[in-house]
Amino acid sequence: MTRAFWLGDFDARRLALFRIVFGAVVLARLWALPTVDLASGWPMRLVLLAVGYGVFGALILGHRTRGVVVLAFCVLTVFSGASLVLLDGAERAVRLVAFWMIWTDLGASWSLDTVRGAQPSRRFVVALAPRFVQLQLVIGIGLAMVSGALQLGCVLGAFLVALAFPIDRALALLGRRIRPATVIFDGRCTFCRRSMEQLLRLDVLQRLVPRDAHDPAVRAELPALDPERCQREIVLVRADGAILGGFDAFRALAWRLPALWLVAPFLYLPLVPFVGRRVYRKLAARRFELAGACKIGPLEPLPRPTAEQGPARREPHHLALAALLALQLALVGWSLAARTGAVPPARFVEAELRLVGLSQPPA
Repeated sequence: MTRAFWLGDFDARRLALFRIVFGAVVLARLWALPTVDLASGWPMRLVLLAVGYGVFGALILGHRTRGVVVLAFCVLTVFSGASLVLLDGAERAVRLVAFWMIWTDLGASWSLDTVRGAQPSRRFVVALAPRFVQLQLVIGIGLAMVSGALQLGCVLGAFLVALAFPIDRALALLGRRIRPATVIFDGRCTFCRRSMEQLLRLDVLQRLVPRDAHDPAVRAELPALDPERCQREIVLVRADGAILGGFDAFRALAWRLPALWLVAPFLYLPLVPFVGRRVYRKLAARRFELAGACKIGPLEPLPRPTAEQGPARREPHHLALAALLALQLALVGWSLAARTGAVPPARFVEAELRLVGLSQPPA
């Protein structure tokens, strides 16, 4: 493997997809995981479940990702046993994957952190930490296959596929199946411009075409469009010429933004459009209170947010990560050898063997 493989660029969108898949899989199975003896009672277990669902929900959304991924590792530690050292790779491979995720920049793309400006959106990150995550997944799949844990091996395989998924090809395919739409907004309204910027950050398929309602070219192209309506609400013009406004425009936008696909079906439930239109009108009426006065004079065009091309930040030194991986492999080997009786177990190995029921405490 070349130096570029380890220290080159890694697509941050693949890390984001891996983060979403990892969080969703653990979230779906969290209720079925065992807990340590401290949480054997139902009240404490319910508290841990609530914390776990909150942590992994935030991980899926990419909210405060750097801190949340550390909490995710801690939650998996509580739900998989009291020991902090991996000694049985098949049963605890998912927790070790979470450990290596701590060193990666999982929030560099497709996250709430980038949408709200907490960190810049990145197109690439340094490949070192993601490669260690991939290596850990390969090790976990191997241990799962050897121990006969086929279901765990399939789960880890899904994580590995997410890290190698052809993002550009998939987005191009989806983009061809979704028709573009022109979004007309009040360019002199600070609140409207900020809202449009957020929508463009979510527009990974680039299906939205933002147009300023005050642009004379827009009025010339769409003479039937009411200028006063564009100042009251956002307006969407579909490819077939249909014009939607307000809540109905947002509902149509949701189908063009992958981040809102899970929300879009609920916008058609009974009473939701009625409530949504009333809430939208109230927010639109107070937009100047929320974002300040309008901008008067010549307006700059609204640029489409672009991801920065370089790494987000300096990654941990490769020698430190290599040392951590070597320590992990040594502990796994020591544990396996201790189970077969080839070597005497150390204290923490013996405690771990007792924890999983393969050794008896000394008399």
